[in-house]
Amino acid sequence: MDEFTGLTEDKQKSLDEQFAGFQRIIARQILIPVIRDTQRRFEQDIYPQVLTQMSAWTHTARTAEPETPYQEPPVEYISSQSMRVNFKQAYLATEADVDRYLAQLKTTMLEAIRSGKRIQI
Repeated sequence: MDEFTGLTEDKQKSLDEQFAGFQRIIARQILIPVIRDTQRRFEQDIYPQVLTQMSAWTHTARTAEPETPYQEPPVEYISSQSMRVNFKQAYLATEADVDRYLAQLKTTMLEAIRSGKRIQI
């Protein structure tokens, strides 16, 4: 990502350490369900935090430049898997159900984007 390459080496290493720590945890696991759960937690919790931290550091670096025009605030990243879609049914059984669910999913995602967030997929 462009934001990552623009960071100092120390900050890049700090972000990289999150991935290295994840790899160390996975390397010690022998049970597939534990590996899957660890990966899910990383993708839903840690990775969006890493992206948000990278955005904050990039924002701080840009606003510290003397002749930089107004910059938008740092971006918050959220996982698409952590988004809660307001849908009253517990399952999809018909094409119409799928259409209604997708419409609600789109609404939920657009609300997040309009509030300044980015959705990690």
